[in-house]
Amino acid sequence: MAMIHRAFILGVLVPLLALVAAACGGSDANTDSSAQQSDVEALRTRLQRDEMLYSNLELQALPIHDMNEAILDGDVEGTFLPTTRTLIRIAGMTDWSDALQADAMAMQDHAIGLVRALEGGHMEAAKTASTDMHEAWHQFTVKVWSEIGGDLPPEAGTTSGDHEPTGTPAGGTPVAGDRAE
Repeated sequence: MAMIHRAFILGVLVPLLALVAAACGGSDANTDSSAQQSDVEALRTRLQRDEMLYSNLELQALPIHDMNEAILDGDVEGTFLPTTRTLIRIAGMTDWSDALQADAMAMQDHAIGLVRALEGGHMEAAKTASTDMHEAWHQFTVKVWSEIGGDLPPEAGTTSGDHEPTGTPAGGTPVAGDRAE
């Protein structure tokens, strides 16, 4: 799965970086530098949006809900620290928009608190930190979908016929595979 994600990133980033290099390189007396700058800015915005989409998909793939339930039951598994550290890395390394940055850092702070509690063997603190991280994770992933899907038409992500709707409707969360937690 990780290889597919890396291939996806390379497939998206390499052509985009080539376009940026082409837009920034060379000087032509007949080109307008402000038009080139707007092209670069549009490309940067698109790249950031794609990064946020990918990161949100990775965040939603983490078993945060199940992990929180287990911790609340007093069970700690060997996968909990790596899972929480993955959330920390995604939250910290993604180029979130200004509207999402503070929420990403708050979610990351809850995750850091969980790591510290688990490493210290403080179960009550781990329960609180896990619940806080779980709630922040839910709120954050919904907010990301709202932002990246905000300019989609209302019918985006739906199919006709007898099929379930898929994708992300404007201002909403993904429908296919979504479960109430």
